[in-house]
Amino acid sequence: MHLLIKNHSIMKKTLFIIILVVSIFDVVHAQWKLNLEISTSLNSVYFVDDLNGWAVGTGKILKTNDGGQTWSMKAVGSSVELTSVQFANKNLGWAVGTKQRGSLSVGVVFKTIDGGGSWREFEITSSGWLTSCSFVNENMGWITGEDGKIHKTVNGGTKWQMIETGSDNILNGVCFVDHDNGWAIGNGGQILRSTDGGLTWSIQSFGTNNHFEAIFFIDCCLGFVMGGSFDNMSVIFKTIDGGISWEKLNCNLFGKIKAGYFINDQVGYCVCETGGIFKTTSGGYYWEAFYLVPLPGGRPYFFNDVYFSDKDHGWAVGEGYIFSTDIVNGTIFTNNGVSGYPSLLLQNVPNPCSDITTICFSIKSTTNVGLTIYSLSGTSIDRIVDRGFKPGDYQFTIDLKAYQTGIYYYSLVTDSFAETKKMVVVR
Repeated sequence: MHLLIKNHSIMKKTLFIIILVVSIFDVVHAQWKLNLEISTSLNSVYFVDDLNGWAVGTGKILKTNDGGQTWSMKAVGSSVELTSVQFANKNLGWAVGTKQRGSLSVGVVFKTIDGGGSWREFEITSSGWLTSCSFVNENMGWITGEDGKIHKTVNGGTKWQMIETGSDNILNGVCFVDHDNGWAIGNGGQILRSTDGGLTWSIQSFGTNNHFEAIFFIDCCLGFVMGGSFDNMSVIFKTIDGGISWEKLNCNLFGKIKAGYFINDQVGYCVCETGGIFKTTSGGYYWEAFYLVPLPGGRPYFFNDVYFSDKDHGWAVGEGYIFSTDIVNGTIFTNNGVSGYPSLLLQNVPNPCSDITTICFSIKSTTNVGLTIYSLSGTSIDRIVDRGFKPGDYQFTIDLKAYQTGIYYYSLVTDSFAETKKMVVVR
């Protein structure tokens, strides 16, 4: 038998290093492409469908009507820092943030009724820093800011009512799912809940080191709050009863989560302060990292927001760039200007698994292929494949009846490619 790995001791050492890396998160070779690089830092992105979207940041509002292939830019002043954007439809939308006036910071709301062609500015002098907005229709919306203040409008943002929540922390996010039920998050590990349209708030505290940055509710019961710190494990809390109680998830992400978006109770996406776009298919417990084409000069990525217009079309923005994904049609992988697709190893399905599971992989050129399953300690358990393959997509169904409950790793090795992923067997 021709062995692809001739030195078993070297293989075990290499695999052990790979295991240390993938024990944090696996890398997914898929579907995110760089749409735009600009000198402006972007903080928030919103799409009303798969074509029409907006992004905001330092002194700029960007607009696209072709899914992010091209963008137009409108300047709103170099002293303006916009932190959040939302649209009710293709014409009506809002962007919030702060404006520096000398040594004074003033909260600002920009409103458009023509899809971003023009914007009307409103000042909120009672708050110097506005962080997030949430609208449930064309008239009713809420804004969070500093000192625990929340502002509410019932006339589309022309006038705002300031509400004292009882918190004195900076509130970083707000999310309402209807006229009555809403939540806000802030520094100091605080989650605020309202059931009367934001007029009164109850406060729950989860430790001063749990700084919350992102909030997302699918409906009035199921929601996620995310955050953390730069040099620690990420923090994710989940509720299934509308925020009456919260479960802290032991996830595998590191660093502060800046934003998150969930398609359903299992599938979600997030971006972290430490860089990268991540996906979960386990309701937030386990996350995979997407492979991103490196920036020129090897600059690191710093993302601030991620948003999906539907389950297949998503965008992420950060410190001078916009990325997009089209899960239905896929995105051609580009390396050094040459289009094509790389050899890649996909996550086994299902995972966790019990009796059987399926492993899929793609090969870009004729090559020898080895597919092996290893124990957590690096011992070879099962040699699934060891032969030559032509370019194409392949799948193998694995019988797991002889496997014990535990964590395993499967590794794909070709003449020019190697990748390892984690598999969990449960009984």
